[in-house]
Amino acid sequence: MKKSTKIEMVKLSTITTNPDNPNPSDLSVSKINTAVKANGFSEIKGALTVEIMPDGTVLTLCGNNRLTWAKKVYDLSPALYKQVIGHKDSYPCYVLTDLTEQERQGYVFDVSANKVINDYYYLAELYKATLIDESVIVRA
Repeated sequence: MKKSTKIEMVKLSTITTNPDNPNPSDLSVSKINTAVKANGFSEIKGALTVEIMPDGTVLTLCGNNRLTWAKKVYDLSPALYKQVIGHKDSYPCYVLTDLTEQERQGYVFDVSANKVINDYYYLAELYKATLIDESVIVRA
C-alpha cells in the first residue's frame, strides 16, 4: 500500500462515491453544509481518503457524504465552490494506491479513519460515551 502523507488536490469530476459505503444521506450533507457555513472549510478536516484504482478511476474510501456535498456546491455554482473550497475544480484528498482488498475494506468500514484526532475530539467522544460528565471538563 502507498499512502500520501500530504493532502493532494484531485479533480472533483474524477472522484466517485464508493458503492460499498452507505448511500449519502441528505441529513449528513445538510450537517456538513451547516458546519462549513459556521466554521469555514478546512482542507484537513474536509479531506477525503481516496484510492486510485488500476483503471485510473478515483474511488472514495472515506468521505462519501463530503464528496456529495462538494459536488452539490459545484453543481450549484462553480464560482461559489471556488470561494468555499479555495480551488477551481479540485478537492483535497489523501491518496492511496495499491491496496489489498482487506486494506480497502478497512478504510471503507472504519468510520473514524478520516477524523482528525485532537483533545477536543477525545473529550467529546468521552462525553458522548458517558464515561465522564460535564463537571470534568474545565472551562476557561
